[in-house]
Amino acid sequence: MHGDSVTIHGDLLAVGAPGKRTPLPEVQVLTVYSKTSTDKSEVQIISTSLDREGAMRSTYEFGTCADPGETISGKFALSFKEDTYSFARPILFDSGISAEQMQTTLEQSLNLVGRLSVARNDDPGCESLNAWRWEITFLDTTGAESFSADDHSLIGAGAVITSPTNTREVDLLRGSYEIINPFNNQTSRPLAYNASGSDVKTAIEDDLGITVRIVQSENTYLADPIPELGRRWTIIFEHHATNYGVDVNVPQLQVRSASLLGSEAAVVSHTAFEGRSQLRGSFALSFRGSDLSTFIPHDCSPADLASALESLDSINEVTVSGRRHFTDEAGKSGFSWTITFDSVNKLTDYGWI
Repeated sequence: MHGDSVTIHGDLLAVGAPGKRTPLPEVQVLTVYSKTSTDKSEVQIISTSLDREGAMRSTYEFGTCADPGETISGKFALSFKEDTYSFARPILFDSGISAEQMQTTLEQSLNLVGRLSVARNDDPGCESLNAWRWEITFLDTTGAESFSADDHSLIGAGAVITSPTNTREVDLLRGSYEIINPFNNQTSRPLAYNASGSDVKTAIEDDLGITVRIVQSENTYLADPIPELGRRWTIIFEHHATNYGVDVNVPQLQVRSASLLGSEAAVVSHTAFEGRSQLRGSFALSFRGSDLSTFIPHDCSPADLASALESLDSINEVTVSGRRHFTDEAGKSGFSWTITFDSVNKLTDYGWI
């Protein structure tokens, strides 16, 4: 029964496989793909922030005094102004008014309930009686307010009231920051804390070498939307140039805040949506630890793929069947080739054999 796959000799059964000595070449499928079949722009956001509670505090100090030994009585007046708007009339206070009474009167008169505090202390530098120093702190302000004091009808020899002094100014955002492209280590020009969207777009394109579709800018503190309290720039990119062509997946921009001032001022950047592009560019191949082949196009022909593989020391001959272009239900798109390895080598102590 020579040549058959089954033979019987006495009580011994031998089972074999026809052609088992015939070598079968390995077959592999090479696939290159992108996770999207259409270009999707990358979106990054740069934003500034600060400690608003600490930044929006402003304190004024003033006091009354008279000649030594005199007792101050009567009234004084405070006149308030915000930007170019002056409140209708001065607010009168008794010379000995308590801090709590002054705070309540100011909150109601200026419509600032819960937004200011008042403190009253002795004035160690004044030798008259009923002489005080007041501190008025605005707790939620951008620094637009100011006020003056008038001795009005203070009684007592030499009785005066000092002009309010701003002992603590607001500490809002100001200054500038810079953007860094980590791909080429280029740094942008300084960008003002209140830079427009077009300013940021120009800096990224001209200084960092990244093409931008549009930059949208907006102030972030809705209660008082001014850039001094925080600003955000939403950057929608086109692409950036790499060593292998353009790529819509842009490097995460870095920011530097060395010249940005304000109470705990900060600038940060993050990627809101990572860019994705259709498959493009080129790739190289290696087999069994060989050196890489030359780069070939992502959509190369079967002949070009076979040539690249056969240039490797580890491959003598391959057969590459037709290229297949695909787009699947998940949105991935790319190309695949079926490769039959007809003759290959392996690395030994004596080289590739």
